[in-house]
Amino acid sequence: MKHPRPKTTIPPDAQIGLGWYTREQWQRLIEVVGDRSKLNDTFEDWERNALSAVREIESQGRSIRKVMVNVEALMAWCRERGCRIDGAARAEYVVHLIKMTEEKRPWVVRIWNNQGSDDGSMSSDAHRVLGRTG
Repeated sequence: MKHPRPKTTIPPDAQIGLGWYTREQWQRLIEVVGDRSKLNDTFEDWERNALSAVREIESQGRSIRKVMVNVEALMAWCRERGCRIDGAARAEYVVHLIKMTEEKRPWVVRIWNNQGSDDGSMSSDAHRVLGRTG
């Protein structure tokens, strides 16, 4: 069942990173995550919601970076840290990938699940502002 997500404020100078999956990587993700019930039911549902969020963010004059996630690499990263493969770990992993390639700016990472509306808002537990990278 979907629950409304409270809207949160993103700092105006934050860059926004969104974990991005191919169909094959999405399939692998749903096989290994610890929070399957929080994810969309299908790749198509996830992709539709993610693209809607991208359009919403871009319509506000903000930029968003799609960060390709390789699930096997995510699994190895989580194993090294002794953490579950859940929303928080996915968000931290995307920040890790961004830190490897980007300048020093605050980043917001969005993770998508099927809890909440399709209005582009983020739940307070589904995003993080993770400070300055680098």
